[in-house]
Amino acid sequence: MKNSNEKSSNEIVSRKVSSRLLEKIISLISFCSFSMGMIAQNPAVNNIQGLDSKLISMRQSAEASIQKEAENLSSLVNDLKPTLYYRNYQVIQSDDGIPVRINADAESLQLLAGSNPLFSQVQLLCIKIEKPEDIQSVLDLSDMTGFLNLKYIYFLCTYQLCADQPGDSLCEKQKIAAMLQGNETAGLNILYAVNIDN
Repeated sequence: MKNSNEKSSNEIVSRKVSSRLLEKIISLISFCSFSMGMIAQNPAVNNIQGLDSKLISMRQSAEASIQKEAENLSSLVNDLKPTLYYRNYQVIQSDDGIPVRINADAESLQLLAGSNPLFSQVQLLCIKIEKPEDIQSVLDLSDMTGFLNLKYIYFLCTYQLCADQPGDSLCEKQKIAAMLQGNETAGLNILYAVNIDN
């Protein structure tokens, strides 16, 4: 009799454990499906990289041309270059020479549409994201017909994009991808960095 009571008790415990395990597995599958669904909804997420990660992978490449391009990218981001500055929906300053870089705030993105001849040699478009409202701005890539040599679109975020999930690159990429419209990403590198000044 004791043996059958133990068996019955063991079966109940086993069923409870199996039930809990099954619930956890279902929760995990649901989470993974949701995450994959978010990525599938916006394929641009897969094409967005952190600037530092991109530079590291380029510098570690076996191809000399890619290593050289890493130095070009680093120089475009960090060095003094002929630059157009768009701030508060107007051109603020234009350095001497044909611009190879544009620094723009989110409010001025509409000014990048069309075939402005000043855009023809631009290789890097740096978009500064300074406040949560900036994430609502849209960059329509199909309207950017004047950018004949554009290689990089770089989102420089000066506030925590995902305050409840700091450093969550998927969350950050999703927010940046939501700013992009149009499918004209062939040959473009979409990069970002979260750089919060103290």
